[in-house]
Amino acid sequence: MATTMNIKKPSLELVSGKGTIGSIEAEFSGRYSIAEHWKSELEFFQDELQFLHTLVNKYFIQLIGSEHLDKTKKLVKKFGELEQGLNLLAERNSNYMEHIQELIENAFAHDAHQYREEHSELEKELIAFMKNFRIAKREAFRLTEQVIKSEKSKHLLQ
Repeated sequence: MATTMNIKKPSLELVSGKGTIGSIEAEFSGRYSIAEHWKSELEFFQDELQFLHTLVNKYFIQLIGSEHLDKTKKLVKKFGELEQGLNLLAERNSNYMEHIQELIENAFAHDAHQYREEHSELEKELIAFMKNFRIAKREAFRLTEQVIKSEKSKHLLQ
């Protein structure tokens, strides 16, 4: 007759002293959910950036033929910088999500503290990106609004 032994998994404390394996899994499952949200936000910013490019391109002839040429050049340059930053953030977030998944699967395979720092830095970079994006977006709307108003004025004078 075979006997089965009930072996209880010990509640192991991690070297960092942050808690048990289960608490690490729970913590990083939450961080993974946040990273998924960031991924969604970054995809939305990509769509918005594409729209802003289209908007500026639609009015580009009027923008370069007007007193707004310098502002337009700066804005187009800023869009390029934002796109590069966005691509970098998306790649870093994707890598971060992979790291978290590995940590959830094996809490001892990686340094949890390192991923907490990575999370914090990624969050700061995302906040900075969003701030810069909003500034550029506001400038794009102001610029195109000025061109549209001046076009309406020209049509009313004819």
